[in-house]
Amino acid sequence: MKYKRLLKKINYIVIPLIFSRIFSFLFMFVDQWIGVNISRESYIAISISEEFSYVIIGIFGSLVIPLNILGSKYVKTDKQKYSEVFLTSFHCVNIIGGVLVLTSFIFSKLIFKNVFNLKGEVLNLSVNYFNIISIGIWLTLCLFVFSSFFKTQEKSHIIFYGSLINNIINIIFSCYFVFVLKLGVIGAALGTALGICSNIVLEVFYFSKISFFKLRFFFNKKIGKEIIKKYIPIFIQDFLEDGLPMVVLISILSSKSNYLLGDYNFSKTFFRILILNVYPYATISMNLVVKSKKIKSKKLIPIFASVSSLFIFTFFVIILIVFKKYFFILYSSESWVIETINEIMKLNILILVPVIFSEIYKFALNGIGKEKNIMILLLLEKSLFLVVIYFFENLSLEKLLFTIGLFNFLMATICMGLYYYLLKKGK
Repeated sequence: MKYKRLLKKINYIVIPLIFSRIFSFLFMFVDQWIGVNISRESYIAISISEEFSYVIIGIFGSLVIPLNILGSKYVKTDKQKYSEVFLTSFHCVNIIGGVLVLTSFIFSKLIFKNVFNLKGEVLNLSVNYFNIISIGIWLTLCLFVFSSFFKTQEKSHIIFYGSLINNIINIIFSCYFVFVLKLGVIGAALGTALGICSNIVLEVFYFSKISFFKLRFFFNKKIGKEIIKKYIPIFIQDFLEDGLPMVVLISILSSKSNYLLGDYNFSKTFFRILILNVYPYATISMNLVVKSKKIKSKKLIPIFASVSSLFIFTFFVIILIVFKKYFFILYSSESWVIETINEIMKLNILILVPVIFSEIYKFALNGIGKEKNIMILLLLEKSLFLVVIYFFENLSLEKLLFTIGLFNFLMATICMGLYYYLLKKGK
């Protein structure tokens, strides 16, 4: 009976987070949908720029994790200390964001040309789009800080309101700029930036209403050092898992074919919705593993999380297969879009299954304090994968996806085996 309560508890916490993730996905989906309907080159430019921006946001956005840790410690016991931690974190994020925007305007063309191997129209479109949304990257980092505050105050509905406004503004203005004013990718970027601006305005407004301290310039060097100390290992893990592999993979694929890169980004975006539930289950699984003192519970938590996630994944897959014709029409009537999805649908669904288990057990390993093991595994997996892809001759989308699926399976098997081995050894 108690294990039924455990399963119910996991799903009770996760379900709202899944809806939040779906909502966030729509923001990215809209921009890429607009890109598809402008031109294939525009889609490639937008998808590459967004992938790059999300990696930057993921890596530098994790700076807010020390705020969550320290904030949870002080918010109820020492509000003055919490305000100092918040303000120091806020100004750290602003410094990083300002540097990112400046770097973008100065070096974005060099990065997209020499690192990502982009050329011609795709290069120019990518630079134009990224320069504008770099401002959105800065504001998104600030949003993470405010969101941390609202979570500690149990006002997470404000985050939902902000996301809602963000999406509405993005859709309205992006469509207006692109389809009415004919501004192309610049219009899509402006719509994205305006959506994020509306979100930040809303959250600042609510912050001023409910906060027990005011926004002001404050930076404590001691707190800053503590934040950076906690952030560095998180930065390394994020960089190894998402940052470096993504940059190298884009460089390899673009050197072989811009269209191969575009098709891969398209398939990755289109099918990403099928596993939006995985990250919430993985993080909640990690939190429960940390809190649990019984070995049996530690064994069952990732199993329950994996089975629940797999159930939702299967539900999404059935909906996609049954209504795929309508999804195609919704996304685009372009022949290359429909042909790309049809050719790799079954394969893409299949390679996503081991991702469920690898992610949940990877977080479970973090929950028992094995971050170093994960870092080593990620370094080996990503390095070997990129070497294999680099030496592939006549690389096609199907070969690329099959290779990704093989490595996903190996990672899932290793993480599951290592987790239960360490629990059995009591290490």
